[in-house]
Amino acid sequence: HALARGDECVHKDNCKFSHDLKTYWETREKDVRDTCVFFEKHGSCPQGVKCLASKSHTKVNEDGIPYQVKNLEGKPPLKKINELSYELKLTLRKKRYSFDPEYLGRSGKTKAVDFSNKIYVAPLTTTGNLPFRRIVKEFGADITCGEMAMARQLLQAKPSEWALVRRHESEDIFGVQLADSDPKILGDCVTMLAKEIDVDFIDLNCGCPIDLVTDVGAGSALMNRTKKLAEIADRMTSATCGKLPIGIKMRIGWNSNKPNAHKLVPTIQTWSHEKKHGSGLAYISIHGRSRQQRYTKVANWDYIHMCCARASCKAYTLDSAKFKPVPVFGNGDIMSFTDWEEQMQHRRQWIQELAELEEEEERRVMNGHGRAADMDKVARKTPEELGLDPYSHLTTCMLARGVLLKPWLPTEIKERRHWDISSSERFDMLKRFADYGLEHWGSDRRGVDSTRRFLLDWISFLHRYVPVGLIEAQYLPQHINDRPPRFQGRNELETLMGSTSVKDWIKISEMLLGPVDENYSFQPKHKANAYETPSQELVDALTETKA
Repeated sequence: HALARGDECVHKDNCKFSHDLKTYWETREKDVRDTCVFFEKHGSCPQGVKCLASKSHTKVNEDGIPYQVKNLEGKPPLKKINELSYELKLTLRKKRYSFDPEYLGRSGKTKAVDFSNKIYVAPLTTTGNLPFRRIVKEFGADITCGEMAMARQLLQAKPSEWALVRRHESEDIFGVQLADSDPKILGDCVTMLAKEIDVDFIDLNCGCPIDLVTDVGAGSALMNRTKKLAEIADRMTSATCGKLPIGIKMRIGWNSNKPNAHKLVPTIQTWSHEKKHGSGLAYISIHGRSRQQRYTKVANWDYIHMCCARASCKAYTLDSAKFKPVPVFGNGDIMSFTDWEEQMQHRRQWIQELAELEEEEERRVMNGHGRAADMDKVARKTPEELGLDPYSHLTTCMLARGVLLKPWLPTEIKERRHWDISSSERFDMLKRFADYGLEHWGSDRRGVDSTRRFLLDWISFLHRYVPVGLIEAQYLPQHINDRPPRFQGRNELETLMGSTSVKDWIKISEMLLGPVDENYSFQPKHKANAYETPSQELVDALTETKA
């Protein structure tokens, strides 16, 4: 690597790699691009002659040895935020790191994040990588969060896990999501991250349905272990000394027939009211599906709003309406500005929700005294009499799979329109992703392969978008659970981008990253199993449009 950049190899004669640059240059594989994104933006390329666009910044001397050309004047240096330093890696691996939260209390700067009505792109495993987050930021996203990272592996200084907390300078409000089941490990990890990286909030994953995560008691499994979750919440909030917001992202429960989020939310409200350390929990985010559902069927937004109402009622009885409820975010199936507005303006079903407050379990929880008379008094009051807004107190709605199909969804929400984005505009978006991918993963063979793989993972979602101009107005908007029928686009590129064939996805990647080997294959990491048959309304809409 050092020789490729034009530097001297520190291992010299003991190096196990070849130092014959002349032979390497003569036998190297063909460039896949005419220009290098690093050289154009920063004036130099860290991959050197290994770059698959190296002819744009490489010259050969009289002896046939290649050397790098640099043009640093007027160009910003390559900036990497939240990168694992060599010193920190050694300290963590040798277990010499000092997890002293009091340091933050003495010198850390208190951060506060206003989530209200903000467009928050949820953590998305694999597809929610840094290059993709740059794309959604360009389309107007307010808040972004890194992919789920395992706290234990961060403390072990694993580079692959640390790559998940990397941040781009365009991400002005950025969070990190952690998963684990050990309170001490999560507390230590929060302390370390608060001290070592630039982050605005930290999210605890209580919603991941993957067996590999739940089998160790993390993710969705934490919803069944209230005492463990309480200990984790206390550890995490204490670990920052109130300097960094800590939130929880959960599902409605383990089983959709027996959801328990409506019990957890008031309990978490109590934790925040009786906090002994830190700032308490900053928010609760609820995905409207159970762990067993994963991504099948539609999100249960009525249940989300009921949980939100319970949080408000609990706050009222805790401190005579003076104590603000923990903000609640909704998540699930948002794919248009009308979906967003429908949930943000949702009317509460107060009769059923307040009646449920008379349950014996709720009486015991309230203030720890179980005052039945007080409960009956509260249950008979209307939301207006309670001093609460009769409309939903959802702080915001998170965007997840919908933004994978429509990365321009934040623009649609802010401008309140269905954007008939052209195929050329979408292809330009993919071009930018390829550039950002090469800048993030590298422009050598390994970096190009990584960029292609993540691009194809994204296209496995993106191809499901049906252009607005092909759908009759009465059938708008497209819903995320609709299996889109095959359609003929308004031009060849639009048809290609809507193809369900993996071969066509690879063809698109070749247009951006050069050709692949004839034996190249791709298997989508995520299966879109949230639908089974094409939406009849969508089929009718496309049929009428074609006619």
